[in-house]
Amino acid sequence: WYALVFSLVAAALGARFLASPQTSGPAGVWVQTIGEDRHFLAELRLEPEGDHFLATPLEMTEDAYPRQAYRSFDHQFSRDSWSFQEDWGDEVGRFELKRVGPDRYQGLLFYAGAPEGVPTTFERR
Repeated sequence: WYALVFSLVAAALGARFLASPQTSGPAGVWVQTIGEDRHFLAELRLEPEGDHFLATPLEMTEDAYPRQAYRSFDHQFSRDSWSFQEDWGDEVGRFELKRVGPDRYQGLLFYAGAPEGVPTTFERR
């Protein structure tokens, strides 16, 4: 009897774990698209480095900037939202994203050239 109850509880917990979205944090490889029509912008690797992350471009469009690794900081990452900033050298971008699917966040990118925000999406690879 106890074995049956234990098996049922373990199966239920396992199914719930497998169905839950990943909330392990922003580390990993992400594909960023931009604009309402979701044009590919870049594929980035986010790696922890001290109190921030290092964003390393793996692939990007010719007009994407910056082209070298840069600092990504002030990450607030949860099951439902993700906000952070990026230091691009001469400018700082701020991202405000909401979870729209498993490992997929969508929202706006704000910077001096686009104070009204630019639609952007990040999807984990």
